[in-house]
Amino acid sequence: MFPAWFDMPEAVAFGRRVGLPEPAVLDSVASLIAKSILSAEVNDDRARYRFAETTRAFAKEMLASANETGTAYQALISHVTAQYAVELAKEDGPKFGWLACCIRNSDNARACLDWALAEGHDVGAGVELVLNALPSWMRTSRLIEHRHYLRPALAHILDVRPKRTKDELALEVALALAQYYSGGPTNEVISRLKRSLVLARRLESKRNDEQGLGACCVRHAVQQAGLSRRGTILVAGSRSAQCPYRARARRPV
Repeated sequence: MFPAWFDMPEAVAFGRRVGLPEPAVLDSVASLIAKSILSAEVNDDRARYRFAETTRAFAKEMLASANETGTAYQALISHVTAQYAVELAKEDGPKFGWLACCIRNSDNARACLDWALAEGHDVGAGVELVLNALPSWMRTSRLIEHRHYLRPALAHILDVRPKRTKDELALEVALALAQYYSGGPTNEVISRLKRSLVLARRLESKRNDEQGLGACCVRHAVQQAGLSRRGTILVAGSRSAQCPYRARARRPV
């Protein structure tokens, strides 16, 4: 199922999610390599593996004929979501660990989101993956290429109860930035930032441990888009503009 390179710990973690014990996964990987079905690349640090596109296409056909496509994708989504969630929760660690996580999971995340969101097979799981990956997409300037996942994720969040205001805020800001980077300060961008400010103030009114974080997130977006200097939208206050959404790790599905 992995569309990208993967290592043995990832294979074992994925196998565990579909009910395969570690010895079975190790034996299967060794067998696939021996049959030249799986490519292996070994360097000083580790070995990693990858399926050819033709092999993946055949495997997907086999999964579909056995009615196991959904099970396989749900396991992969759960695995990739957990990868982003672990990185999101780290207080320290490698300086660019978040970048390595984003690069390593990029192809896997897209494959999962195409199945879950674009094709509509498991929208809830897709939304959780988007929300966990969103801080990495922001930091690596990948909002534009993922914006077609942001819209269905936001639509889902708007429908769920109870309201998930902080998640709505994060997606509104992300969409505003993605649209600004691709098309400039359009009316829709301004509208989304104004909506984000309303949500931020609603969060602040709760007087809890999230007080002030929402408005900081909006200020960060406004500064990123360069709109505050042109007076297009005003965000009061002088707190740090670093986006705070990264601070809360999300529970993997």
